[in-house]
Amino acid sequence: SSGINAEYGGAWLVEHQEAQHRRFHSFLLYDQDYIQQRQQEEEELKNERVLDGYFLLNCAKLDDPQDICSVDISNKGLNTAKEEDFELFNNLFHINAAENSLRLESLSAFPMVREIQFQFNSLSKVKLSPYNFPHLDTLDLSYNQVTHSAILIRV
Repeated sequence: SSGINAEYGGAWLVEHQEAQHRRFHSFLLYDQDYIQQRQQEEEELKNERVLDGYFLLNCAKLDDPQDICSVDISNKGLNTAKEEDFELFNNLFHINAAENSLRLESLSAFPMVREIQFQFNSLSKVKLSPYNFPHLDTLDLSYNQVTHSAILIRV
């Protein structure tokens, strides 16, 4: 023992240690809140699966967007799309985007797409315009919740 205690003028040291202890505990509490907040943000980011140009190049195992004619992105858990990337894929004519949670409209940004497989995407409504998919010949929407009345075609 150091021999310093409250009886011999060490009260200031005891008080100082208690203040440090309180600060340390309040920091730990703050730090735990911060850690929980960061973990929640990271979990939200993990839940966001983005279809973008990099993802497409990775799936096709190619370096140049113009080299991709067909791509299979099925069952990748995709739920959002970065449409501004798609205009570079001007030779992409076939997309298998089955078993994701994408919006069909987001695929209209591909300038030359002719065939889209879009089964099991939990669609309930579809809004189509001939301007959105000017080259589209085949669209497979099977195994979605789309009824004939839920398909809107704007001319």
